[in-house]
Amino acid sequence: MSEPLFRSSLPPPGGERPLRLTLLCAVGALAATSALALGLTGDLAQQVGPLFWPYLLASAGGTLLAVAGLWRLRRWGVGVYAATALLDNAVLLLTGDWRWFTLAIPLFVLGVCASVWRRLR
Repeated sequence: MSEPLFRSSLPPPGGERPLRLTLLCAVGALAATSALALGLTGDLAQQVGPLFWPYLLASAGGTLLAVAGLWRLRRWGVGVYAATALLDNAVLLLTGDWRWFTLAIPLFVLGVCASVWRRLR
């Protein structure tokens, strides 16, 4: 049997993607795309000001990039998600909009990622 041309063509270690990670990716993609849709259709951009779009694009883009990495079972997806969650929490803390679930949700997501860490490459 010949070696695969690219490492990404190797099958995931231990078989298929875990169901909890599949569900996490689906919810994350839905959340990021709905945030972008609400940004386009709502009046929140006018209320927040000129930094709304750079923040929204960084947050939703980071989440979508992390979801893509996790979908492909890549460890870097966890790092991208952690950085995006850190950005979100910092912005919400600075604007006075931080709530407990702003930290609880990313900790839950990172806990799920930790539970499947050995399956990631």
